[in-house]
Amino acid sequence: MLSILSVIAILVISFLIDKPFPVKIFLSFLAVTMFIDCLTSSFSSALLGFERFKLYTILAMGTQLLGTSLGLLVLYIGWGLIGVGI
Repeated sequence: MLSILSVIAILVISFLIDKPFPVKIFLSFLAVTMFIDCLTSSFSSALLGFERFKLYTILAMGTQLLGTSLGLLVLYIGWGLIGVGI
């Protein structure tokens, strides 16, 4: 619940501030990334609590594969290291 409120607050503030458009997009990506991180860490904690280590490992491998794939896609598009940092 707190992560949803944080995402909403960041999105509202990012479009109300007087900054260039790329900064607003960066803050939007940051908000979405923070929300996904909150979901995955909650799910990971539940799996570890129920001692489902195999599922936790699959989840960890999936998120690392997704992050690596998206990083390569960003480099291929041409955004460079700044895009990977987002």
